Amino acid sequence: MKPPIEIRGLDTLNQRLASLGAMDGLAPALRAEADAVASAARERLKEGGGRDRLAASVEVTAAAGGSQPAFAVGTAAPAGFYLEFGTAKMRARPWLVPILHARLRGINHTVRKVISAAMKARPQA
Repeated sequence: MKPPIEIRGLDTLNQRLASLGAMDGLAPALRAEADAVASAARERLKEGGGRDRLAASVEVTAAAGGSQPAFAVGTAAPAGFYLEFGTAKMRARPWLVPILHARLRGINHTVRKVISAAMKARPQA
């Protein structure tokens, strides 16, 4: 018969994982990243010419629901959707998805830093 395996530090790990639910820095970090995506999207629209009103309509909104903060970047203007995805008579001219893809590595890095900091924080006794 094999001897039982002893796992040490499980209580500390559980406390640290529980502290992830209350990451104080996550919402501001995600908001800053969403603002950067929105700003870059606005600039891309302005570069296209004649889209200043559409660029001005790009906004960041806090997504409701869920246990963690989330933010959405976009516009309520139908022209934004049609420009991004195209129509049967107009080719797509993406202005938001390419910006998001370009910034995705930085967004992931930011989230990892926040999670790492929360994991390293002293567990609350």
